[in-house]
Amino acid sequence: MTNIVKNIKNEFVSIVDHKKRKGNAISEIDNYYKLQRNNPKAAKDRLRGHFGDKDGNWEQAEIKAQTVVELFNDIGEGKIDFKSAYKAEKDLQKENKSKDKAINPFPLLT
Repeated sequence: MTNIVKNIKNEFVSIVDHKKRKGNAISEIDNYYKLQRNNPKAAKDRLRGHFGDKDGNWEQAEIKAQTVVELFNDIGEGKIDFKSAYKAEKDLQKENKSKDKAINPFPLLT
């Protein structure tokens, strides 16, 4: 397999993996909100169990669970505004790319 074919294959796999992770994340967050709406204690307990099993530190698991509950609540209420942050980051990257092109004295070597 040539390098070009390998690169195309890797890019395709990356796109499929991204879409799968995105779909899983949306589904999981949706189910979290449903559980949170029906039984907030059960949602927090599920998070605490996840972190406790994962890390083995149940005191930290309680803190992490509360942090995630607060984070998801703030995301749900639009308080964090990731969309604006993403747009600002993309604009900054575009600006930096333009500066790099303007400064580069050897554009054919890049």
